[in-house]
Amino acid sequence: MNYDVVTVEHVDGLRLKLSFADGASGEVDFKPFIDKGGVFSVLLDVEQFKLYSIDPDWNTITWNDGELDIAPETLYFEATGAWPNKEQILNVAETPPEYGSSSSK
Repeated sequence: MNYDVVTVEHVDGLRLKLSFADGASGEVDFKPFIDKGGVFSVLLDVEQFKLYSIDPDWNTITWNDGELDIAPETLYFEATGAWPNKEQILNVAETPPEYGSSSSK
């Protein structure tokens, strides 16, 4: 997908520079995510934060051996200010039936 994370570089503190499969790149400040608390609180320690990796199956950044991650679409938006290919994200396997139509005979 165009929004797959392909490279990551630590900038400083809780900021990473990301590049994506479509060639876009940008920096993301993760402090707002981490400040919400919960499972991401452990990443307030910058040394822990720097232990990120790119998951080869999900093509996004993970921490703690894949226990923590943020959706690549969200990272793309945070880094570039644009949603990746909206049609691709909203694509479904089949067209939903029209409301009010009846297939019974």
